[in-house]
Amino acid sequence: MKIKDIANLAGVSIATVSKIINNKDEAINPKTRERVLEIVKKYNYTPYSSIKQSQDKYSFTLAIIFKGKDINTTILKSVIETAQNRNYSVSIYLSENSLEKELQHITSIVKNNVDGVIWEYVSKESLSNSKYFNESEIKYLYLNTPENNYFIDYSKGVYLATKQLIKRGHREILLFGSDFEEEKESFEKSFFDSNISFNRKDIINNLMELDNILIEKKVTGIVTKNISQAETIKNRLNSKKYRVPEDISIITFKNDCDHSHFSALIKDEEKLGEIITENLINLCEKKEYKFSFNQEFPLNNENTLKTIDNSHEKKIVVVGSINTDITLNVNEFPAEENTIIIHNHLTSIGGKGVNQTLGIQKMGVPVSLIGKVGNDSQGKSIVSKLVLENLDIAGVEKVEDCETGKAYIYLKKDGQSTISIFSGANDKLSPKDIESKKYLFKNSVYCLISTEIPEITVEKTIEIAKNNNSKIILKPSTKKNITDSILKDIDIFILNKTEFETLSKNGSDIGERAKYFLEKGVKNIIITSEKDGYIFINKNTYRVFPPINFPIVDSTGASDVFIATLTSYLIKNAPMENAIEIASYAAAFSTLHQGASNGLIDKSSLETYINKTNSSLFKF
Repeated sequence: MKIKDIANLAGVSIATVSKIINNKDEAINPKTRERVLEIVKKYNYTPYSSIKQSQDKYSFTLAIIFKGKDINTTILKSVIETAQNRNYSVSIYLSENSLEKELQHITSIVKNNVDGVIWEYVSKESLSNSKYFNESEIKYLYLNTPENNYFIDYSKGVYLATKQLIKRGHREILLFGSDFEEEKESFEKSFFDSNISFNRKDIINNLMELDNILIEKKVTGIVTKNISQAETIKNRLNSKKYRVPEDISIITFKNDCDHSHFSALIKDEEKLGEIITENLINLCEKKEYKFSFNQEFPLNNENTLKTIDNSHEKKIVVVGSINTDITLNVNEFPAEENTIIIHNHLTSIGGKGVNQTLGIQKMGVPVSLIGKVGNDSQGKSIVSKLVLENLDIAGVEKVEDCETGKAYIYLKKDGQSTISIFSGANDKLSPKDIESKKYLFKNSVYCLISTEIPEITVEKTIEIAKNNNSKIILKPSTKKNITDSILKDIDIFILNKTEFETLSKNGSDIGERAKYFLEKGVKNIIITSEKDGYIFINKNTYRVFPPINFPIVDSTGASDVFIATLTSYLIKNAPMENAIEIASYAAAFSTLHQGASNGLIDKSSLETYINKTNSSLFKF
């Protein structure tokens, strides 16, 4: 620091400062003298002649400035040991995140004539103070900034940590506690490079956000910055009955000397301290750099990492509607210019996509759901419920400024119903969305599609499913026509009687009408009716299955339960006709309860019941 800097800080002339520090200040106001001397002491001002004399020889002293209140003990220990091995001593300064304190330290270092400085600066504003080191010919290297490459590259580390989870089959991964945009971008890049869709909301900063996201979606892995955060997260997960790593894996960062059971990438701060010190001393002694710092981030253990082995697991993908079902109990269906009385009402989750997915899960078969909900209270409630069911909903997204789909179901006492659909967010499911979720089709054997989504999205779904050798099961709904381009790829076409008659173009009986679809390329047709039974048709077969005579409370969603159960047994290699009979029982059970999602039966209960009457169905 020069005399003019002191004068500027004190608000006086250079001559005034000169008189005061040379004790020739008899004519100067005492308060001015006191102010100038305080600044001289505060900023360690030393006359240039004194500095010049001391600069002619080595002091064999280094300084290290940490920007915060805390000392990185691993780096400091390494710096001191390396310096001592080269016969240097080390002075330590803490800036406490204060630019003013940092400047005081810099002026003190200049006064004490150290040979070199390891400088972790407070902010970019600090860099203007490097002039004091340059003027005094003091060498310096920046610590924990990219300028000299002496830093732990957490951006690279976050990328590698996330990839460790991805390669173990994880897709629903959170980044916890990252303050830097570069690290967030690296987190996103790890998904992009793995062809996995990414959600910016998966970057969270506190436990409250963690609690909220655990309600909204299924999470399988968390990346965090340090052992302390990892411990805090584990404790919170345990309090909510999540196990680490059985339910959720955690990966963090640690120094090689730290003892912890957590899976962590090793950040070699000891090596960083050694290399920056060696290179600073070589710089002071006018020697060439001998070392470069390259962080590899090796993994220490797999204690808190679980591998999700999907490599040989056969699964089903469901692409379809997600709705709030509003069931209205009536004596008669609405008619033109007719007012009816609603005797009761029930709100539940529904939509063909949801009903089929829940039904498949009840059968113990891996399943992924793809669909959209609105970013409204109903959408959030649906997602929360699906998470509680432990479903794979990586393919479910919320649509901003859009309502969740709704089904208004008019239900009579005899169990028959008529439905009005408000598509809402279901109409926003696009081919681009399916493309972004194509990783979910890996290992899929069947893809279930309902036509309550846009037709172009149905076509894209079929394309991606076929590319993954997945068979197409399609349930038409709200459609008066199915294009030939879709029909030709359908492996199993499941319709009720009304849909069958509406979509078939000609023929006086069921056989002739079915021929229309078969000639278009449909492989198998199943016509459903909880009252009249089921008809199975292909080029070689025409078989009628009698109904299961249970009292019908609500037939809404019975076809979805039938489809879910049928597919669940087909994937287990059941013959088609066995699977149809088993599924007809599940559909019948679903009609005993009001609300489609309320009537789902689990695999164990279903098989226990059927085994009492027709155990031969399971002999395949």
